Amino acid sequence: MKKIQKIGLLAMLFMLLLTFAHAKETRLHTVTAAAETNVCEILGDKAYADLGDALKAVTNGQTIKLLQNINYQKTNSNGIEIDGKSITFDLNGFNLNVVADNIALYVRNDGEVKLTGIGEFNVTSKSSAGVAAQNGGKATVANVTGFSHGVSADNNTTVTVTGNVTSIENSSRGIQAYDNATVTVHGSVTGNLYGIWARNNATVTVTGNVTSTGGNTMDSGIDADGNVNVTVGGDVSAKWYGIYAKNGAVVKVAGNTTGDNSTGGYSGPFGTDKPRGCGIIASSGSNVSVGGDAIGVDCGVSISDNATVTVSGSATGKQYGIQAESGTHVTAGSAKGEIADGIDAGKGANVTVTGGVTGGRFGILVRDNNTIVTVTGNVSGSGQDGISTMNGSKVTVTGDVIGGGNGVITRQNSMVNVSGSVTGNNNSGVYAIDNSTVTIGGDVIGNRGVNIQYGGNGVSLQDVKGVKVTIDGQIKAKEPQDYGYIMISTETDNPFSITYLSFSHSDNQPTSSKAGYLEYTDGKSYVWVKGEDITGTDNILQPSSSLKAYIQNGCLHVSGLTVGDLWTVYNLSGMIVHQNRAAAEEADINLPAKGIYIIVSARQSAKAGNF
Repeated sequence: MKKIQKIGLLAMLFMLLLTFAHAKETRLHTVTAAAETNVCEILGDKAYADLGDALKAVTNGQTIKLLQNINYQKTNSNGIEIDGKSITFDLNGFNLNVVADNIALYVRNDGEVKLTGIGEFNVTSKSSAGVAAQNGGKATVANVTGFSHGVSADNNTTVTVTGNVTSIENSSRGIQAYDNATVTVHGSVTGNLYGIWARNNATVTVTGNVTSTGGNTMDSGIDADGNVNVTVGGDVSAKWYGIYAKNGAVVKVAGNTTGDNSTGGYSGPFGTDKPRGCGIIASSGSNVSVGGDAIGVDCGVSISDNATVTVSGSATGKQYGIQAESGTHVTAGSAKGEIADGIDAGKGANVTVTGGVTGGRFGILVRDNNTIVTVTGNVSGSGQDGISTMNGSKVTVTGDVIGGGNGVITRQNSMVNVSGSVTGNNNSGVYAIDNSTVTIGGDVIGNRGVNIQYGGNGVSLQDVKGVKVTIDGQIKAKEPQDYGYIMISTETDNPFSITYLSFSHSDNQPTSSKAGYLEYTDGKSYVWVKGEDITGTDNILQPSSSLKAYIQNGCLHVSGLTVGDLWTVYNLSGMIVHQNRAAAEEADINLPAKGIYIIVSARQSAKAGNF
């Protein structure tokens, strides 16, 4: 009996051991099954627990479908390489994140990576490009983070990014595209040295902003060279050059472009030393258009060598608003140079500004033949002159002009046309030299109204054709007793000797070669003044014995006139109430109101009262 019980106990103990072992085996099987869970499958083929195995097995035209989120990391190598075949990732509602020490996604030799399904394919490189495409390769990804480059594409490749591109190395490029590559980013791009670097017929389109963070010198938001096309839907910003376009590049930016290098320093617009901190630099037949403002610490727009720039907003710089040279065309909404000039143009440049122009030195400085500046607005140069022209250049302004020194100074066959008034706060309203032509639609205001000089600046007196100034408003000399209403000065054969002729209000010619204008001349230069040219009665000559006038029943009778001479009737406030050329020695006119009137003709005057 005891033996049976002992055997029973042994049996029970054996059964317990079997149960424990079975339970342990079950737990081990469960762990093993979890480690072998599939992360993806090749459609129509098999599932894989490791993406790397699927990438080795996938063939041309096949699809890898994600079965869960995948974080795919590669050490000391590229992440995913597609060479000469086309594959599709079906994201299937999951994300594929690739992180590699070298290139994160490398597509070459007509290889292609396509995406389908909902989810994101994000790539990150720790030491190289996030995406590299070569020799006809094509790729579509969501977000790209690169070290040296975000995206590098060349030789007829195509890269599409549905999110953002970022590169982080100290001299990195957000996008590098060249040799007929096409890169499209439906987000924003950030680089350290360049946001976008494009060469040799590349096409780059970015719907968001482009930024260069400027960890190195001479960075650019966009650096475009050689028949490339770059389009940006947002803003472009950099420390040095917002946009740097050359050699036929075409750049279009919908927003603003900024070069905000606060430590920059201007050393000349062209040549070896470029201005530091410019919204736009364009040269060599390039074409740049900006829908917003072009802003630079030194220069809003700097353009040379037959390039074209259009800025819908303002071209604003700490030094220059617009600098244009060498057959270029610039159009801007307004221009401002805080320290130097609003516009500095030469060598055949053509600049059009549809708003105002402001300069800390000159409002407009124009030099060289065939250089043309047109401004539909007001012009101000607070430090020196409102407008300064030379060497056959031409400026047209539809608004007013104000200069800290002269309102307008023009030299050597130049032409200036101002529809509004001109003011020189500390010098002449108009200062014209050597065969220049000036037309002013409003008043001319200055310490001296008009100052004309010729014979200097290398111009021989034998070559002088004279200056012609036409003023439709008044001349208002602030200090006529010291500076004169109009002054004409001529250098003699002795270069240290100058002949001055000073004209007062009443020193006009008896007859005028321009109908409706009073004429002031030394025989070579001419100033024609129309309208209410005399602003008071102080300068009217004393009565004479030959010119007589009386009023009867509101009718003024004048005698002693010289046939053909201009005669003028003023009221006591100095306003012209009648002006005409004498057809006979006597004349009668009806007066508009009662009062005292002064009659001037041939530098003689008479007075009559209508009571």
